[in-house]
Amino acid sequence: MEHIEYEERVMITKRDYKKIIDDLMSQGYKCEPFTIENIYLDNEDFFITKNDMMLRIRNTSTGIHELTLKIRNDDGSHVEINETLDNHPLIDASLGDKFKEFKEIIKLITVRIEVPIDDHLFIIDQNTYGNKTDYNIEVEANSQKNAVNIAKKYCEKYKITYKRSPSKSKRAFNEFKKGCR
Repeated sequence: MEHIEYEERVMITKRDYKKIIDDLMSQGYKCEPFTIENIYLDNEDFFITKNDMMLRIRNTSTGIHELTLKIRNDDGSHVEINETLDNHPLIDASLGDKFKEFKEIIKLITVRIEVPIDDHLFIIDQNTYGNKTDYNIEVEANSQKNAVNIAKKYCEKYKITYKRSPSKSKRAFNEFKKGCR
């Protein structure tokens, strides 16, 4: 399945993480965490990374198991191709024979809370990769502009400095590269 994802992500502190969850719960929102295990793949020549793509295997505590290829559009959004682990013809067609070369680069474990609010999805994440743990909020909306505007409103509400964060996969991969030195 292919879809376009419009999201905006901002790094937060552990204190912000707890404050946001407490606030959402006080408003009556369900804040039930679930775990996502992302295993990022690339080959020895870093074909995926060099071509500004992302390839991962995702397993969740909710029973989702899929292979995902993300390719960035000119507008900053991502085309995301999600297929089952055992049948991935669209991804094979996009990557050709390169697919056989991929191996695990780094594993990222995310404890995620998703809260549907009005016309967007508000996400609060705790991410662990390598020896590092960080936190972020994310907004998924119907356009990149809306995702940015909504993220800015959350930052204002929770007194967080708005600064667009690199993707979790980029942060995890940067941590991997540090370990290679």
